Amino acid sequence: MKLDERSEGLTLSQRIRLAVFGSSYVGYRTRPGWGGSLPFYAFRCPEHGVVVDYPHSYRSRLVCPFCSDYPGERTDALDLDAEALEAIPVQ
Repeated sequence: MKLDERSEGLTLSQRIRLAVFGSSYVGYRTRPGWGGSLPFYAFRCPEHGVVVDYPHSYRSRLVCPFCSDYPGERTDALDLDAEALEAIPVQ
């Protein structure tokens, strides 16, 4: 497996989780204008390689931030399962 240049910032354990489970928790982040923080995940987009984004909507879908301006437009978004969401440390 070729190392994607965007995955260089991930730890070895995050890269392993990404390869095995399809996504890997990378931490809580806040964007400008947000009142709080959200959990962010690394995952592989078929077009852009490894990308990082937060779960969208009540289904907790991971959507490539480069593919679409509106998360609902992507039909191949990765759905996080309940186990992945329970593993997120609460701050």
